[in-house]
Amino acid sequence: MDQEETTDDQKKKKTHQGPTWLLQILLSESVYLIWVLRCERVVQEKPLTNGEIKARWHRAINESLTIDKVTAMKVTRTDKFMKLVEETWCNTLARECMFV
Repeated sequence: MDQEETTDDQKKKKTHQGPTWLLQILLSESVYLIWVLRCERVVQEKPLTNGEIKARWHRAINESLTIDKVTAMKVTRTDKFMKLVEETWCNTLARECMFV
């Protein structure tokens, strides 16, 4: 039993932190934006176009990227955190990676 538990623990540790963190960011930012847009549409009776929604989503994701970059470069300047930020964002960007 101990060996099975050990291999399960090892599998959990091998989870790719960057993509997992990216998924958490994308989900939380998207859900929050959906809530904000719904409030604007229902409460303020403001009609929204698909273009406006896409632009606001891109802005929210870019703000998250900027916050992560600033944190990695200036605030938490450890190799481990910088690697996590790089793994999270590099393959999702149009220019591939701005950290290298």
